[in-house]
Amino acid sequence: MFHPIEENLNNYTTPQLENRMQDLSKKFFMTRNPEVKNQMATLIEMYRLELRSRYAQEMAKNQDKDLDNLINVS
Repeated sequence: MFHPIEENLNNYTTPQLENRMQDLSKKFFMTRNPEVKNQMATLIEMYRLELRSRYAQEMAKNQDKDLDNLINVS
């Protein structure tokens, strides 16, 4: 997904993305302009997808480590 305002979400840390998404979600419900809401919804979805991807990568890393401790071959 691409939006001209946001170029690269990799420049943000995960907490920064969470804060940006929260702030934009609050503003989304404050506005009544449908065009602005559409643009905000696109940005919110971009943030949501990026966060989901980051969480999945983090869980995969942690899951791999946990399996190593469970298997004891001796």
